[in-house]
Amino acid sequence: MRASMMDLVTMRETPTNAVAKSHAFMLRTGLIEPESAGVFSYTALAVRSMLKIEQIVREEMNHAGGQEIRLPVLLSADPWKQTGRWDSMDVLFKLEADGTQFLLGPTHEEPITLLAKKRIRSRSQLPQRWYQITPKFRKEKRPRAGVLRVREFIMKDLYSFDADAKGMDRSYDAMVRAYWAIFTRCGLTTLFQTQADSGAIGGDASEEFIVPASSSAGECEIVHCTECGYTANIEKASCTIPPWKEEALNPMEKLHTPNAGTIAEVSAFLGVTPERLVKTLIYEAKYKGAQTEVFAILIRGNLDVNEVKLKNALGSECISVKPAMIPDIEEVTGAAVGFAGPLGIQCPILADGSVVGIQNFVSGANDTDYHFVNMNWGRDVKSPDKVVDVRSVRAGDCCPRCTNALEAYTGIEVGHVFKLGTVYAEKLKATFQLADGSHQPFWMGCYGIGIGRIMAASIELHADERGVVWPVAIAPYHCVVIPANLAKHGDEAGNIYRDLCDTTDVEVVYDDRDFSFGVKIADAELIGYPFIIVVGNKGIEVRTRMTGEVTSLLSLYEAVGMVSQGVETALYFANSNAH
Repeated sequence: MRASMMDLVTMRETPTNAVAKSHAFMLRTGLIEPESAGVFSYTALAVRSMLKIEQIVREEMNHAGGQEIRLPVLLSADPWKQTGRWDSMDVLFKLEADGTQFLLGPTHEEPITLLAKKRIRSRSQLPQRWYQITPKFRKEKRPRAGVLRVREFIMKDLYSFDADAKGMDRSYDAMVRAYWAIFTRCGLTTLFQTQADSGAIGGDASEEFIVPASSSAGECEIVHCTECGYTANIEKASCTIPPWKEEALNPMEKLHTPNAGTIAEVSAFLGVTPERLVKTLIYEAKYKGAQTEVFAILIRGNLDVNEVKLKNALGSECISVKPAMIPDIEEVTGAAVGFAGPLGIQCPILADGSVVGIQNFVSGANDTDYHFVNMNWGRDVKSPDKVVDVRSVRAGDCCPRCTNALEAYTGIEVGHVFKLGTVYAEKLKATFQLADGSHQPFWMGCYGIGIGRIMAASIELHADERGVVWPVAIAPYHCVVIPANLAKHGDEAGNIYRDLCDTTDVEVVYDDRDFSFGVKIADAELIGYPFIIVVGNKGIEVRTRMTGEVTSLLSLYEAVGMVSQGVETALYFANSNAH
């Protein structure tokens, strides 16, 4: 391709609204153009990369027994009402036409289950693994970080159907292996497989594939143990809390603590560490059927509540949790905000495991400007009936498996795999027939990969201060040929370009634009061509973008051979390392 015929529009300065590195470089290289909040047009360069990612995904899905299908994006509301997700998912784009309700598909568990219900009749047809690569739509409240948190995106979603739990596990393991192969081939060389919360998808278990990234791009937080390998999203992570040291029990006192309504203020006023405080946080839970409940959660003063873990602790009927409004807090405590405690509070209580065993602790007295000190479970206040794990795990906390200190990272989710069990099949009455004539629901799994997310994660992982650094396998083009001076070196550069096109599989751009050499080199490094061939007064040189290596004084044939061999070797190693 000649650059003069390409849609190449680059920017020298980073847009002020682009905080994430991938967002900035995707705008500067012209890979994307924003249309509205969370909605982008993808230009020719981006589409070339995305098609390569899709092809890698397609090959690995087929290799793992997947069959490609295509489901509608415009979906009937009725199945979603049957599963309860019409009301419980707050990201649905809902539509109505001729009195019938629809939605734009954010994911496809309901329609794929109904398709299986129509087509799979007996156990002899199982297992089945069906996938698609299609647009998805989610009503994201706060789109951010370019293509990482958007309202419209391309996703590969595969769904497995098995006869029993063991079959589901086999399908799940096959997909995990396929995912590692995909990410390896795409050049995502640093990756965590983490325990995760299943969220609105549901099911028994799930894991995410996370590429570490800066906090500006990273949308999730994970913890990792370098000793035993334990890895989990903080929405799922747990840790070991060191046991409280036994001490003599002191008499409980109620002390005046004027204007001390925060952990920091109470600690300073009483001269105690935050660990000795039991803070009482008041929340409101919303349940299916529009029921709400105000309740209290107790947690040690130096820890924070993870609201996803808190919602999950309340059971599958809970839709959401949020901090209670001030009038509700005052009603259940009889005090101003900041003085809540477990003794005498007028609402249900849950307790995080961190408060179990704590002695001589401090808590609010449910009386404005007062706290209890030296409170003890059993003697002064009833021990909590329901103990849960809702604390946010942080760097330095003890690994739940080996007690080694955990490390924390932010990252980008590029894939998510779920064991769904029979939840969708049961709700939608999707069954198959056994040999004895009885019927049994399908055991299902679902497996998602964000195509645009892989592209953005690659940029986050590999880009340098000059621009994008593409792995060869997903680069829009493998190579660019740049004449230092079009009039002097254009013929020789053109010969290299034609030779690469005619005799190799290298995808090459010839930069024949009437721009200065400096502009062309800056564009080449910004766009991130894996190989840059420069033809100038001192001969021919090849620059390798990933390593920064420069090889000079080459002949035409040496330059063509070096780039051809470099592309072939990069693809060979990416593929061989994947299997």
